[in-house]
Amino acid sequence: MDNRDEFIREIALRIGSSLEIKESLRSAFEYLREHVPLDMLALFILDERLGAIRHIAHAFEDSAVPPNEIIPLPEGMAEKIAARNYSTPFVVDAGEDEIFRTLSPLVGLEGYTDLIVPLRIRGELLGGLALRAREEERYSEEHAELLGRIGTPFAVVFANTSPTRRCSVTRPYC
Repeated sequence: MDNRDEFIREIALRIGSSLEIKESLRSAFEYLREHVPLDMLALFILDERLGAIRHIAHAFEDSAVPPNEIIPLPEGMAEKIAARNYSTPFVVDAGEDEIFRTLSPLVGLEGYTDLIVPLRIRGELLGGLALRAREEERYSEEHAELLGRIGTPFAVVFANTSPTRRCSVTRPYC
């Protein structure tokens, strides 16, 4: 990417372009897919009360299957995820990680590469931004570093527009 500052500025403009989070996410999706591998973009929270992952909003190409809005987790899994307290973007590796090996059949990781950007404000984990691309090994550490820079603008919009903004890893009850 030639101009990272321009990339971040454009993403910030797009995610702040509407008070409707789904419209903002769609606009960001259209721009992001011009620059990184991308078939789906989703905002999610871990809802420990429900023992589930809840998708707040998503955008995807027309031929993609939308994710389930609520993905029930096996007993104890929500607590294991919360205990990790994710802080930096990472490429999901279901083969190497116990949590993602368990999540793989629940969220359909096979045949895809996922990159997760934790969304934090003042250190508090609000949720995450998931980028998904068809085929394995589509995201690199360079992608994770670049997309980590868009976490703050997404977190601010997420916190201000999400009807479930009070739900998070540290505040799961809404």
